[in-house]
Amino acid sequence: MATLNDRLGRDHHILAVLAVLALVLAAGLTAGFIVVTAAQAVDVAALEHQRQRLFANLAGVRHVRDDEAIAAIGRSIGLDGLVWLDHDLAARPAASLALEVADGRPAGILAWRPDRPGARFLAAARAGFAAAGSLLLLLGFVVLWLARTGMSRIAVESARAESLARCDHLTGLANRRVFNRRITELLGRVVAGGGEELALLAIDLDRFKALNDRFGHVAGDEALAEVARRLRSVAPAMATLARLGGDEFAVLVPGIGPDAALALANRTAAAVAEPYRMANGMVARLGASIGIACAPGHGVGADDLIRRADIALYEAKDGGRSFALLFDPAMEARAAARALRGHIQPYLSTRPGRSTIAP
Repeated sequence: MATLNDRLGRDHHILAVLAVLALVLAAGLTAGFIVVTAAQAVDVAALEHQRQRLFANLAGVRHVRDDEAIAAIGRSIGLDGLVWLDHDLAARPAASLALEVADGRPAGILAWRPDRPGARFLAAARAGFAAAGSLLLLLGFVVLWLARTGMSRIAVESARAESLARCDHLTGLANRRVFNRRITELLGRVVAGGGEELALLAIDLDRFKALNDRFGHVAGDEALAEVARRLRSVAPAMATLARLGGDEFAVLVPGIGPDAALALANRTAAAVAEPYRMANGMVARLGASIGIACAPGHGVGADDLIRRADIALYEAKDGGRSFALLFDPAMEARAAARALRGHIQPYLSTRPGRSTIAP
């Protein structure tokens, strides 16, 4: 869990960096927009100033028609390329001033090459803007890549955390919490009616402690993982397989009754009993004692069903191990008698450190 928290902490740092980079990118784009807008405003103001300058000197220009003379006048008042244009010109240049004679008839259009200080500034700064734009573009790609990578990592870690919360880390089977939730859900369907049935197989491995003592805990973990694979190979698709802790397993199978559950338990015991080849080449053998309880016949409460599967499991252990037994009411009477004598040690529900339904 500490490693998961560390990873999530690093992801939070990545998100913080992404936020800073996004702010820098937004600030750069905003600054570029402001500069271009300001340059355009400067050019508009300069053009209006040039038009006012021409208007102020209009008396010396109005009657001059010689191109060279009008151009010289234009240079003298700071208007480069001053020239007369035809009065019915379809599209007037932006840098122009239309004149009329006294009777309202058009006299023509004075046009010039406008002085645009904003455009000159942008042209001079073009290389810098191009470099800054390229940097911002690169930064944008980096931000997008980091965002995608960071989000993917967070999604993977979230899925992993969810899997750890639902699964036993060693076998990949459901853990006790999921088992408790699932049995409650399935029994709810049984109680609701409609002929729904549910079988619970409580499984406890035989000779597992001897395997652990002889080959070590690593070999024991490998054997538990192999048991889980074998359970999957024989269990129907709708079954819920769980490791409840240590060498205890449980299988919940909706839709089957006692006969089918007993047949499944026998197949399961046979699969578990197949030899196990250890990493050092040696062969070990395990067995599986299995107690079976079915709803609604053996109860419709989670505690009742687990307890009765537990009683059947105890009788299987007590009767020679490595086989399956279906619960019957006589077992409950014998269990009560053993409890009075202090001999009973249930395998699934009431051994120290074990509980039936976790909160």
